Amino acid sequence: MPSVVDNLICKNRKDVEVLIAEDKWYGVTYKEDKQAVVDAIARLVETGLYDNL
Repeated sequence: MPSVVDNLICKNRKDVEVLIAEDKWYGVTYKEDKQAVVDAIARLVETGLYDNL
């Protein structure tokens, strides 16, 4: 995906707007990352950030 967007920008075919988010990002690159992300999302649900999950 990033290379596709970069290609379009370099060919002056598309402009891209970058949005800044203050929230923490949780990535799952390796299977060992999964539990930490599951726990973090569970905490967010408990605080009410994600109602109805």
